[in-house]
Amino acid sequence: MVKPASFLAVMIADANRVSARNLQKVLEAKPHIAKVEVFNHAGNARRAFRGAGFNCLFVDIYSIGVDAGLELIQYVEAACPEAPICLYSDSSNLITLVDVSQTWRNRFGHFLKLGKDQLTPASEAEVDALLGSLAARLHTAAPEPAPREQAAGRTGLAGPRSLRTTGPTLLVEPPPLPKPAGPALPVEPPPPPPQAPEPVRPSPEAVKETTDGKEATATDSAFEAAVRKSSRPMLSRVEYGIEISTPAPRAETGRAFDISGTYTSLPAGHHIWISVVEEGGPQIPRALLKMARQYRPLEEATAKAAGNWHAHVENVGGKAGDLKTIAVVVVGRNGQVLFDYYKRASGEARKLLVKKKTTKGLADGGFDRLPPLPELTDDVVECATLVIMI
Repeated sequence: MVKPASFLAVMIADANRVSARNLQKVLEAKPHIAKVEVFNHAGNARRAFRGAGFNCLFVDIYSIGVDAGLELIQYVEAACPEAPICLYSDSSNLITLVDVSQTWRNRFGHFLKLGKDQLTPASEAEVDALLGSLAARLHTAAPEPAPREQAAGRTGLAGPRSLRTTGPTLLVEPPPLPKPAGPALPVEPPPPPPQAPEPVRPSPEAVKETTDGKEATATDSAFEAAVRKSSRPMLSRVEYGIEISTPAPRAETGRAFDISGTYTSLPAGHHIWISVVEEGGPQIPRALLKMARQYRPLEEATAKAAGNWHAHVENVGGKAGDLKTIAVVVVGRNGQVLFDYYKRASGEARKLLVKKKTTKGLADGGFDRLPPLPELTDDVVECATLVIMI
């Protein structure tokens, strides 16, 4: 069955494939969604918007580029004036709006906003309310049947889009309006039923001084708390530009050695970790053995401002002559919690081995009894690998 045109047909313009995929999964699970498609380039998104029947845009102007993002917004407003637009980015970006002119800051005061770090299981109500607000704006701004002479006199919107809304609602079909008796008169639609509160988002009425000294819009403590906890969106492995300088490939290192290298970009909230990569394991079915890739986090590297990183790793495990694959990964806030806990738990496991005097197990490379991580969080990016000999 084809869904009605009044359902939200969402375009996501985001160059970060991980965050775009996460948002796509969340939206596709919601009712009243006709379709959700991701575009990683502003040019492709602009060409597809008119012809593919989209009526709603989620855009991260910082991911696809501020200038390209603003051009995309202008195009959508001209091609489909009734289409609601949601600014979708890291919460700190939505508050500071760096590299955005004051004119656009004023315009963005009318836009709905969603922080990438707000997409958690606990934010279901906020996401539902946001979608309700988007649907309400779509229906309120949709053109109504009018006499030909009235339609001919209408002009396009200029400056900030002034869409009149009556608050968030999850209704996707506009309520029926009573037919006027006599000359056509403007009729106010009946008020919507009580719904969830408006999603938390910045507004130009409240101004707050941020840590970098710039003025930024903010609303209430809930949004500010989300910003304080947030980490920046993950970049691609190419953007991090991580290279391994030492040791050399297939060098004989033993179970403890120094490893160092360089990086191109490491934004705040990102960490570099060294991990052992294991292919398969005793708990992996033989049919999936070649597909399994598991990780044993070893040590967090020290990243210097000059673009160099260094770490000293121990307890790599294995027997003399074994080949081990070492991975250098960049992790965000969730990955940092996972890796740090695994390292501390492995240390406690080794202490138990020592207390039990299992020296043979330690000598054979049984450095802990914790299984490797079978899966990584979405904010972990494997950037470089190196094969060494124990």
